[in-house]
Amino acid sequence: MPPMPPSVTIIGAGGIGCAIADALCRGGIAVQMVESNTAKIDWCMTHGVGFEGGQLHPVSIVHFDNWCPSDSDL
Repeated sequence: MPPMPPSVTIIGAGGIGCAIADALCRGGIAVQMVESNTAKIDWCMTHGVGFEGGQLHPVSIVHFDNWCPSDSDL
């Protein structure tokens, strides 16, 4: 079985979090985002993350209240 690609959890889907997520996605790294603003969650679930006018990347995004860090997140 091939190794799983690395993954990263990003807390916050603001400008900096989305910029980091965009760069990681372009590098082939799976991204999970954690956010408390439901409007941002809905937008990311519908569109993905990226820069305006650029490619948008699908990410996993969960509400902060529903996130439970795994041992690899710590």
